[in-house]
Amino acid sequence: MSGERGRRFHFGERPDRRDADRVWLGSHYINESERVVGRLAGQCPPPPAWASDLFRIAQAVWLVDKTVPRQGQELGWIRQLDLTIALREPEAYQSCHDDLVLLLEVLTGDRWTIGFTPGGDVEQGAFDLGLADVSEVALFSGGLDSTAYAAEATHRQNRVLLVSYAHNEKRAQDKVQHELRKIDKRHRIDRIVQFRQLPKIPEEDRKRHHLRDEYTSRSRGLLFIAAAVYAAAAHGVTRVAVPENGQLAINPPLAPDRIGACCTRTAHPLSLFLVNKIIIKLGGGITVENPWRDLTKAEVCARARIAGLSMPALSLTVSCSKLTSSQTRRNHCGTCWACLVRRAALSTALSEGDPTSYDNNPWRSPWRPDQNPDQADLAALRYWLHAPFDVAALAADIPVPESVSLRHLLGVIERGRQDLRDMDEREEAAVRRAVIS
Repeated sequence: MSGERGRRFHFGERPDRRDADRVWLGSHYINESERVVGRLAGQCPPPPAWASDLFRIAQAVWLVDKTVPRQGQELGWIRQLDLTIALREPEAYQSCHDDLVLLLEVLTGDRWTIGFTPGGDVEQGAFDLGLADVSEVALFSGGLDSTAYAAEATHRQNRVLLVSYAHNEKRAQDKVQHELRKIDKRHRIDRIVQFRQLPKIPEEDRKRHHLRDEYTSRSRGLLFIAAAVYAAAAHGVTRVAVPENGQLAINPPLAPDRIGACCTRTAHPLSLFLVNKIIIKLGGGITVENPWRDLTKAEVCARARIAGLSMPALSLTVSCSKLTSSQTRRNHCGTCWACLVRRAALSTALSEGDPTSYDNNPWRSPWRPDQNPDQADLAALRYWLHAPFDVAALAADIPVPESVSLRHLLGVIERGRQDLRDMDEREEAAVRRAVIS
């Protein structure tokens, strides 16, 4: 199979007979999530076709994203991907085709050709999980931001359904859930729905179609947003929360070589704007929002403490990118970009200090970032903190919708940058004191 054919796919219940050269990726490869997302509806009327189709699109994109390696592409990490998807109502998505393509390009950094064909699956059956009177749906990763939002939700009368990813993060999420239920038993969150979403392509199919695993997963956020929208549509809920502090929602590249697929864009204002634009064109009546967009991570941490999260509960939350991708690591690595932001936020927001256990401290080793991979992200961070950052730089990588104030976002980023500078200075001072003593 040629490289070009290896980038052309069809997602449906059966192969596309009109184009036999397309690789068929059926929903049976991910049928576990089909069953669990069907359960998100509880004893509700079947969700509308547009919501079911949106989830199918997210599944198809995720499968392709995880089976086409970025390395070896003619344009570096940028892949050219051609995908047709069998939907229940394909004609409805023609009106938002261009918005969907732009959304996928923003999220993955790739170039997409998308087509829709008839033949989507029938609606999933409903299952009784006791999910009555759900009034809000939110994503939950077990990280600081989503846990802070869930903690605040315990003080509201709303019944909140949390949709989360249950793979290597499941154990940590269960521990955080236990802590959340200690805050206010009268209004506790009754159910955290966890589902595991990994391609299950048999080895013989991988060999026949020359499919290989891709370790990046930039489209995963769309999968969870689509699942949350599916649940919201089933329950008649009009709002889905994607809690991410504005500092990481924008996630500006630290250096010129850290753009595109190197940066997560799930909660970026443009991503959520495009998701909402698609839903509006489909007549969905659901809004996807980031409640923490105007806050730094330190400010979110302060909100978490006010909401009643204890220090042990904060220590259980997961930020480390290496922790979430490893089946063996137990502590935060302490050196990745996510850990550096976490260190700065917790040390700024908490008078008690950062309760997190880290495996490494990049400040405590001789400064050799060209030889020590544990110092690579700290070196990039220092480069970024010493470089000018203005409104133009804020929108240079990915534009921000006109409805969002660039200057307001710039203020969030600058407050976060100051937290990071203060952390760097504190750690440097600690190293100097240790040398003197």
